[in-house]
Amino acid sequence: MVFGLSGWPKSELEVLADIPARMRCLARAISSAQDETRGYLTWFFYRLRARPARAEHSIWDLSDQTFRALDALCSYRGLTGSGEFDLAIERFIYWACESLRLGNGLNFRFPDELSREPYTFAHDLGRGLMGLLSLTRYYDPYRFKPLLQRFVDRLVEFWSEYDRAYGQIITLDWTFVPIEWDMYGNDVVQPSTSGRSIQALLRYYRLFLRDERVLKVAEKLAKVNIESAFNPDGTIRMGSAGTHFHSLTGLTTALVDLAMIKGDKALLERAKTIFDKGLKPFRTSFGWAKENLGHEEPEGEVCATADLVQAALYLGLAGYTEYFQEAERIARNHLIATQLFDPLALAGREGRSEEEIALIKRAYGTVSGWGLPNQFAARRNEVPDAMMCCCHQAMQALHDLWLYATTLDKDELHVNLHFTLETKYAIVESGIPYKGYLKVKPRGSWIVLIRQPSFTDPSEVEVRVNGDRRAPDERNGFLDIGHVEEGSVIELKFPLKLYKVREEVFGETYETTWLSDTVVDINPPGKAYPIYSNRKVILEKAKDVVKMD
Repeated sequence: MVFGLSGWPKSELEVLADIPARMRCLARAISSAQDETRGYLTWFFYRLRARPARAEHSIWDLSDQTFRALDALCSYRGLTGSGEFDLAIERFIYWACESLRLGNGLNFRFPDELSREPYTFAHDLGRGLMGLLSLTRYYDPYRFKPLLQRFVDRLVEFWSEYDRAYGQIITLDWTFVPIEWDMYGNDVVQPSTSGRSIQALLRYYRLFLRDERVLKVAEKLAKVNIESAFNPDGTIRMGSAGTHFHSLTGLTTALVDLAMIKGDKALLERAKTIFDKGLKPFRTSFGWAKENLGHEEPEGEVCATADLVQAALYLGLAGYTEYFQEAERIARNHLIATQLFDPLALAGREGRSEEEIALIKRAYGTVSGWGLPNQFAARRNEVPDAMMCCCHQAMQALHDLWLYATTLDKDELHVNLHFTLETKYAIVESGIPYKGYLKVKPRGSWIVLIRQPSFTDPSEVEVRVNGDRRAPDERNGFLDIGHVEEGSVIELKFPLKLYKVREEVFGETYETTWLSDTVVDINPPGKAYPIYSNRKVILEKAKDVVKMD
């Protein structure tokens, strides 16, 4: 699908922390990456700074990217109710069905330079399940539930034959074939192979049938992945864990989810320690996350950033409520700051043909693939500027932020995040980062708990219900407003805190200026489509509510 730019945001400041608007721009980017010269098969890479600019296919297009795109677009459709991208969904469905046909119910690829017959990657199986889950949940359950159930039956049957992955390639007769880039010595790296199925299996278990076969497989794969990827103290077992950080961040998210499902406190504490200690050396406070642990360049991957959001969000849901702030900090910053609103500013217009310019504009709404902490693009020209997988993963994180921004536990409404959103349980309006203001209208009569605004004491937060002052109690990081009737208006006013943070990122120093949970500047500034630098105007607008550090 090809879209014009008229009517779309021209700057991130127009949609700064607007999750539905951000998701719509991502959906546009994913839909625009369908190659009409190849039957609308998706592209994987954009090389916008190249001469000529180009979009490229890869071996990941069919059995991986197609299903991830379906997961992303259907997730957007499910939360917004919008059919704006249904044509793109149907085009992706065609290729998904081709992939399932090749794999006799599992998502396989056409023969290529790696195999003379159809095959799949162990990495891809979880992506196939995620795509079918979202098609069934949000698009057409009658059409896709049989395909989903067949897929799960086949997947469970497959993993029941193995205790781990013995290669990345899987042939039609379910034989593993090792390939060099997923090996450590004589062993197959698990997080980037078997580990990629765990989160999808758990999502199926949660949202559909509580199939104990599925949970048993997820537990088995989690066990071998923990042993191969992490030391007892939570640090990464360098070498056997592999070099792909996104595989490790995704695995961490899955471990938190598994611990919640099982009620396993020891596993939950282990996953929390991995998040705190194992992942910390390879990420920043604002959510930039390394792509390749074996490379010295500070090149990131938004896929891993999105995983960090989900892992922190799930830790918050598991009772470590301080991690809701962590999820929001990452989401307000690197998850959304890298979204591309002016592709020509990155690529350069001069000397470009009309055909190139049209292609470059199709990258509108993508997020960074290999960017630095302060800019969209990498320094190296040989790596892509954007990868569609990062758009898909960012959509999944935004979907979960929206879904769990408010939660209901018996007769208690919890407002976990401070984004402007209409959720199942409440309408939330946030003034952050321009002012310390939050308004909540519950959709039912409940006890209401609102997460305490960052960097405030309860005494600094003014709370009113229908205009009347209320003195809330503090409970586990939340302000207990008490019982509130449906449709009441709860208002919070509070100061915002201005401070700076210096961080070492693989030999380079970055200093960020923060306004509570929002980065409003970074030094040194980036060069190839700089990020954060345009946010300095926020400080001027918010100066009356700023509390200096």
